[in-house]
Amino acid sequence: MPPRSDLGRPPGTFDLGHRVRRPGQGGREPNPRLGRLHPRPRHGRGHTLDVLQHLLGGISDLSATLSLQHPVSTVAETGEMVEATSPDHLLLNATLVNGAVVSAHIHDAKRTDARTRLEISGTTADLAIVSTAAGGPAGIQIGELRLLGTDASDATWRELPIPSRYRWISGIDPAEESFNVAQTYARLALDLRTGSRGVPGFDAGLRLHRLLDAIRLSAETGTRRSAFGESEYRN
Repeated sequence: MPPRSDLGRPPGTFDLGHRVRRPGQGGREPNPRLGRLHPRPRHGRGHTLDVLQHLLGGISDLSATLSLQHPVSTVAETGEMVEATSPDHLLLNATLVNGAVVSAHIHDAKRTDARTRLEISGTTADLAIVSTAAGGPAGIQIGELRLLGTDASDATWRELPIPSRYRWISGIDPAEESFNVAQTYARLALDLRTGSRGVPGFDAGLRLHRLLDAIRLSAETGTRRSAFGESEYRN
């Protein structure tokens, strides 16, 4: 995401909405195993929260609610009905390490206008990252994204151009689901050639899984949890 110098000081609130369309009775899954995952947020929740931390900084502590609202899914290829045991709704309020706060609702089974919207509220202006057409991929990790912004003198949302230096590959439409994968491979190849570090490593994966563990523990215990380890929490 291109830097913005006109948002004012570090923003104080962040809102995240991630709504995935699942058409058909009880939802339709392309793989029967997806309904049998361990009880953690699924279907792009980890991807979405990973992007949030990458853009805004690490989460310090959180309170979370997990819910399974659609306990049965239909396998698209066979019509088989399978039991879902992994939560399909996440409600999260969290504090970042810089003191800013986050409010997030991430869920499946959105039948109308399914999309992701990550909104950043600054002291003088706002930014939003929004997935494109409702009929396309809704996850922040797949499909094309739009960057919207306001300024101090005009609260109207306007689409902001993404500089070409943030496009590292050619020949693939940014709306294609493979685009971000190709972008990542391009950066990985650059890292291997130059010794730079432009793609996430083990430490980023560890931070994300600690966050997912904290979300699960908060939902199970009804307590506010530290995102840095299971032994640290406060009521």
